[in-house]
Amino acid sequence: MATEVRRSIEEPARVGKLWEAMERGRANRAATIEKTGLDLPAFRDRIRLIKETAAQDPSIAEAFAEAVRANGGRVFFAATGPQAVQYVLDVCRANGAEFLVKSKSLTSEEVEMNQGLAAEGIRAIETDLGELLCQVAGEKPSHLVFPAIHMTSDRIARMLSEAYGEPIAPEPSSILSAVRARLRPQFLAAKVGV
Repeated sequence: MATEVRRSIEEPARVGKLWEAMERGRANRAATIEKTGLDLPAFRDRIRLIKETAAQDPSIAEAFAEAVRANGGRVFFAATGPQAVQYVLDVCRANGAEFLVKSKSLTSEEVEMNQGLAAEGIRAIETDLGELLCQVAGEKPSHLVFPAIHMTSDRIARMLSEAYGEPIAPEPSSILSAVRARLRPQFLAAKVGV
């Protein structure tokens, strides 16, 4: 681990991008708070109360489940992580799915869904760009909201060029075009989504 930390610190492009992103994030946050006149301590207290209340009220989860079912989705309340992964595996098998598309989900990270699916030969294709980049790199996300914040455009372009077997310029528009072209057919062909 110490070697990895040392290597990361010694990469000026990586350090510069991280610093730049964090500064931009702080500035945007401060501007939003000032613009909205948000009382941050009161807001935090309110959010904490909502979370605590929601955790104690099963009717909230059931109302969510009913709304999902009304729109054709499935809901399963698992008692354990392995149970959740097994349920998704069962749905994939029942639908003959060799892969699924997956939206950003902390819960799926916590239960190691991708690893459980992969162990059974089912690929999880990330729909969030940052999560997808981490998946292609074989890395854990480095931030909740910005999972690939530690990656430079040059690195992303090299990595995707290798993974996709085609040259991709290190420009955000080129990277996005390549990812869209690759993912769109997979989204349309998916039999299962999480």
